[in-house]
This record gives sequence, structure tokens and C-alpha cells, in this order.
Amino acid sequence: MDRGLYHYDPLGHALTALPGAPGAADGLLREAFAATGGAPLPDVHLTLVSRIKRLSWKYAAHSYALTLKNTGVLLQTLSLVATAMGLSGCAVGGGDSETPVRAFGLAAHTEIPVGAFLLGSAPTTIG
Repeated sequence: MDRGLYHYDPLGHALTALPGAPGAADGLLREAFAATGGAPLPDVHLTLVSRIKRLSWKYAAHSYALTLKNTGVLLQTLSLVATAMGLSGCAVGGGDSETPVRAFGLAAHTEIPVGAFLLGSAPTTIG
């Protein structure tokens, strides 16, 4: 795949390229670099975004807490799967929430970034 920003379409089980400048991902990668203490840039940077209103009609005041719990479960699962596949995975615990909003062109008050995960090749061992 070409470097760029993609959206996962769960109904079509496919990635679709998002419009935008080729450098739109640079801010996300710079933040990942800083959050990981200067580790090599990842092959894949996943940004998890939630549409809280979809939950709030049913869960009202609990929708944000539920979103964060679901995000934690997904990040844990991604980490376990990456390890099982011999890949290097890392949940990102820092960054500016405005960076993905700008990069993806999100509606700031209805689509909020709630998590990020980095995925790359496992480091090679010498020996």
C-alpha cells in the first residue's frame, strides 16, 4: 500500500484511501516518534476514533466511559495479536488530540480520537 491515510470500512471489510495532502500523516508519525521515546517509525499507525453520539442514545452519561473501556479492550487485543504474530505492537499513551482531527478532517465535536496503536516488524536479534 502507498503511504497515506486510510479509513476502515467495516461493512465492506476494506480500507479506503482518504483525500488529503501526502504529508497529512506526518504529524501523527511525529507524535508517535515522541511518545515512544524516539523509537523507529512504525509501519502502521492506527488511530481509533469514536462517534460518541451513537452510544449516547442508549447509554446516556455512560457513553464516554464505555467508549474508553472498549478502546482499552481493543488496544489489549491488538497488542496480544501482534505478539502472537511475531510483530512489534505498542499502544500510544500520548499526543495532541487535535492532530488526528486535522489529519483526518474529523468533525471535532462528534468524532473524537480515543486511542492509537503502532504496529511494525519485530526487531531482529543478533546472535
